[in-house]
Amino acid sequence: MSSFSNTISSLGRAIDSIDPNSATASAELLNDLDQMNTAFQNMAALTIPADYSDVETLVYEAAAYMNDAASLYHDAYSENGYNDEYATQAKIQYDNAMQRLTSIGQYFKEH
Repeated sequence: MSSFSNTISSLGRAIDSIDPNSATASAELLNDLDQMNTAFQNMAALTIPADYSDVETLVYEAAAYMNDAASLYHDAYSENGYNDEYATQAKIQYDNAMQRLTSIGQYFKEH
């Protein structure tokens, strides 16, 4: 989990550092989100020890929300132009994934 956390933190910083005025901003964002999605999917594929089974649902939900977010961001930045509705939906799914991740972290701190 610490490797996952480090990866997500690093990708979050990379996303935050993207210059929105850059010609490559969309491609950079989508690449970082794809990497983040892969990390979430890999996390969900881990075997959760029985002692931590209470967190299993949160893990799967986080991965599903991130997968939806990445897909929606790709739709939002398609070659047909920017779609604000998809971007809004993607941000909601991204926030949901991050909320689940925060809850997972909190769970591990308490147990």
